Amino acid sequence: MLTQTTVEVLFDPPGHVRLPINDDQIIDWALAVVPLAAREVTLVTYDTGQCMRARAAGLREKLHKPLVEEPA
Repeated sequence: MLTQTTVEVLFDPPGHVRLPINDDQIIDWALAVVPLAAREVTLVTYDTGQCMRARAAGLREKLHKPLVEEPA
């Protein structure tokens, strides 16, 4: 089964002030894209904190197990 993926590059408008927490900035942009997208927006991350923030904001998120076990 093939799945189509679309990637769009969005630039900050002039004068944009970034949010103090990078994860919040990424989630804010993902939420801003939702009304413009012709399909559901999914945040793909392995960052647990960012994943939890995305879920709390109502975004669909995708968290994968790492390919290699990290050292303890």
